[in-house]
Amino acid sequence: MHDLTLTFNDRDHFSQGWFLRIDGKHNRTVFEFERVKGAGQPSGW
Repeated sequence: MHDLTLTFNDRDHFSQGWFLRIDGKHNRTVFEFERVKGAGQPSGW
């Protein structure tokens, strides 16, 4: 891993941008996450 970027879009969404160097090539992979509503969260979240 060369770099990791975390982006918080709002309180229910964020993304991870992973930057890798493999055999001299640059690769980027982005994972998008979304909070699941009502999954064990206290009320008011």
